[in-house]
Amino acid sequence: MQIPYTRVVAVAARTAQFPEGLCDALYIGAAGTLTIVLQGGNSVALPCIAGQTLPIKASYVSSLGAATSVFAFYR
Repeated sequence: MQIPYTRVVAVAARTAQFPEGLCDALYIGAAGTLTIVLQGGNSVALPCIAGQTLPIKASYVSSLGAATSVFAFYR
């Protein structure tokens, strides 16, 4: 059984970890390429579509590109 999300926090591009810690997923409201720093520290640029939820453990998002309405989900 999957545990539901209990918190949602709006995401802005940052240069440090989310104050809430690693997220469990990212929701992208409008399409764009996000540059995401993962749990292990590696960075990846991912093209995302509007309405997409990425089930990803991210430390922070270093660049939002054209993406807007990005939210971090926590359990």
